[in-house]
Amino acid sequence: MQQVAESVNLTFALQAYNPSGRMNIRFSNFSIRVTDMPHFPSFAEMRDIAMFTVLAQFPLKKQGTHKLWSKYSHGDAKTLSCVASAYGAEGTFKAMVLVNASFGFGSSSGSDSGTPATINNVITYYCWPVLVGWTAALDSHDNPVTCTTAKELSVDV
Repeated sequence: MQQVAESVNLTFALQAYNPSGRMNIRFSNFSIRVTDMPHFPSFAEMRDIAMFTVLAQFPLKKQGTHKLWSKYSHGDAKTLSCVASAYGAEGTFKAMVLVNASFGFGSSSGSDSGTPATINNVITYYCWPVLVGWTAALDSHDNPVTCTTAKELSVDV
């Protein structure tokens, strides 16, 4: 007989790219939301599994990349019980991860400091399908998920 976990550790790796040669970007104030998609690829009956904030900021220089690692320990008994009853024997399931981040632009001339503009913008990226579960780390290295903005999605969320 399987038991429901008391807590689950989630690890995220977010790879950011700035292919433009025009501006430096500074990202900060990340919030991550993991949503179960029980009828993937349909968005019907989506349910939030975890939401947390990542206290990190980084500059993304022109034509540069940056990888942000984050860990979160999730211990909500009700949510873990629902996940266990739906997917307990499967080991993994598909979810959507929403990443909200603040960003500002640096100057395209002179310094490469990535200093943000006085006004920060907020953007949401939709990452799906993301494999969640104890074997997901092994599978995700070979199959990274591309995240898109709402404008780039082919469906309404």
